[in-house]
Amino acid sequence: MPLADEERFKLEYKKLDDDIRHYSTTRSALTSFLMTVGLTLLAYSFSNGYPDHPRFLWLTGLLILCAAVYVCLEFSRRTERSLIHQKGLWDWSKTMASPYPTRSEILRRAGRRAVLARMFSDLMNIGLILVLILIVVIFFLCKYCMCQRLR
Repeated sequence: MPLADEERFKLEYKKLDDDIRHYSTTRSALTSFLMTVGLTLLAYSFSNGYPDHPRFLWLTGLLILCAAVYVCLEFSRRTERSLIHQKGLWDWSKTMASPYPTRSEILRRAGRRAVLARMFSDLMNIGLILVLILIVVIFFLCKYCMCQRLR
């Protein structure tokens, strides 16, 4: 027996709310963890007592930092898609005049760039990328400056 549109709305709206909370929490936890591991590897690579700094440490650190950026952006994308879908359902619920909208219909109406626009209007994403670039540049500049002083 198919669900009535009103019941379907309640279930889907609640599921989207849970998904949004899950994506946001996962983004925060996983991004923080990966950033900590990546920055620790970079710091150890540049500050250890090895005569030649092992490349695998800073390469692995950079790779993990790239993974942190990817995880942050991917879970932001999922969060924003779910938020747009949830808003579309909410707008539908105000009148319930048209047929029940599907996720793809709502996202198509919002436009292809809506998700990206929302992702990059989130200061967490912009800040994360800028801070990571700044930290990596500082690590490499410090290494270069320290190498010049030792000569």
